[in-house]
Amino acid sequence: MIPKIFSILFSIILYIQCSSIDYKLKYKDASIQNSLEKIVLEQKKINSLKGISIAIVKPNQTIFSEGYGTASEKNQIPVTEDTAFKIGSISKVFTALLVMKLVEDGKLSLDKSIDTYIKEFSIYKKPNYNYPTIRQLLSHHGGMPGDILNGFEFSDSPPPQYDRKFLEIPTLLKNEHMSEMPGKVFAYSNISFGLLGALVERLSGKTLNEYAEETLFKPLNLKNTSYLDSNLQRISNGYISSKEILPPKIRDLGAGSVSSTSKDMAIVMQMLLNMGSFDSKNIMKESSIKEMLKVQNHNSSYDGNFQIGLPFWLDSNSASSTLYTHGGDLPPFHAQMILDFDTKIGVYVATNTMSSSSNMKNICLKVLFEYNPSSISTKSKSISKNTSDLVLRDWEGAYINPSSILEISKVGNDLKTNLGPIYLEGMSDGSFLPKIKLFFGLVQLRINELRNLEFRQFKTITNEKYITLSIKDAPAITYLQYQPTPILKSWRSRVGKYKIISNDKNKRIDNIFLSIKNNSLLLEGQLKLLVLDVPLQYYLRTVSDSLAFIEGVGRNAGEAVQWKEISGEEILEFSGFKFRRSP
Repeated sequence: MIPKIFSILFSIILYIQCSSIDYKLKYKDASIQNSLEKIVLEQKKINSLKGISIAIVKPNQTIFSEGYGTASEKNQIPVTEDTAFKIGSISKVFTALLVMKLVEDGKLSLDKSIDTYIKEFSIYKKPNYNYPTIRQLLSHHGGMPGDILNGFEFSDSPPPQYDRKFLEIPTLLKNEHMSEMPGKVFAYSNISFGLLGALVERLSGKTLNEYAEETLFKPLNLKNTSYLDSNLQRISNGYISSKEILPPKIRDLGAGSVSSTSKDMAIVMQMLLNMGSFDSKNIMKESSIKEMLKVQNHNSSYDGNFQIGLPFWLDSNSASSTLYTHGGDLPPFHAQMILDFDTKIGVYVATNTMSSSSNMKNICLKVLFEYNPSSISTKSKSISKNTSDLVLRDWEGAYINPSSILEISKVGNDLKTNLGPIYLEGMSDGSFLPKIKLFFGLVQLRINELRNLEFRQFKTITNEKYITLSIKDAPAITYLQYQPTPILKSWRSRVGKYKIISNDKNKRIDNIFLSIKNNSLLLEGQLKLLVLDVPLQYYLRTVSDSLAFIEGVGRNAGEAVQWKEISGEEILEFSGFKFRRSP
């Protein structure tokens, strides 16, 4: 059986291949539309896209804003620059702007903890942990769970007043555990931004969308942007294969509920490039935008080379620029925004089709590169001819992330992995890139797309080793040096199938399974999102008869799986769901 990560790697390769067509843009005013339409039409064909929305801006000018394809085949509605798409986690940029607006008004401080403002906030934590600050929540360093899946919704037919459910997050968190010490590691957290949405309402005295309308949407004259789809004049449906679905709704509005158009996103990007001003109006203070762009994780233990702002991701691998990016995925919608503050250019791309997935950033980068080649690094890595035996031996061992175990051993001058025929070879910059060895190593393949995956080893101040896997310089997976702990006898006796008993009308999860694999306890299941089945697989570390935590570092790591006795029955709890043993 091919290990799960091997499958993931080749899925990534397929995505990269889909987006590696060599488009030649001529960035002249007379030909810009034809050039961009060439990209759009090629991508529509390659990825079977139903609709795509794109905007390119300078600080005081929309260079290009347009929509292509269909917003609804059933109703024969085309996509235009005024058609709203779900932008997923780019919503977090809007929520961060609202938080900074409260900072400007003196209503909160970034460096005070969340319980300063939401007095009832409570979550289980270790005695030496503090509650996260607003800054730590904004930069995904709050030590919070990634999600509370029960009630997240992700539905095209949510319950009444679903848009008020995020106000219950402080109550929901009372039953959860902090996953890590705040500030220690980047761990992407939707629940943190759902909580920040509740904070905005608490301090502004208005609903999240009302406050956004008052401080951002109306001052910027955004005609078709909202946290609530019911406020929109025109919004695209989504597509999974040929199936047309209504835009999904979620509980955590501040994390991913905004919908917007290419015309409106062009205005937002201009405001950001202008450091808070638009059309001679000061929408935000320059100091607020500068704070959002500043690197926030200098002192984090496990972040490697990754840098994050509030909440922009920083890509410093370019030749002369730092790119500020944020993506969004609310399947089947996908979006990407990239800002280059050196060349003063912004690019936004969104699609309404599941098959587009990771191609958004690639399109944005191509446009940036053709506009100013110095924005993007074109340097290639050279193979190291003298990676020392000491270095290779130092990499050996087992490493774990929440869902998989990576094993590395030295074989000759390379590192062998447990990912089938994939080996790692040292580069002159200290990184390792994958190659494939076949027929007992007689045939070696260096596939270009596979070489976009980069492995690096880091050590913490306590000399704990970890490995980061990056995809085209974007952080993807962190593996922590694996130090297995014995599975408690009480947990061994619980191996088996469990059936959900939570009140989940949308049946997000039916069953989960506890098993032992690689001498570790493993939780598995299927998460249902609309017509999608998303596999869940987490290795667990048992710490008491009633409590286990997900292994590794990063997203979902450190989240709790608990046993509780309810009405004389032993119940398993995970991410807000409750399960009982299946006969």
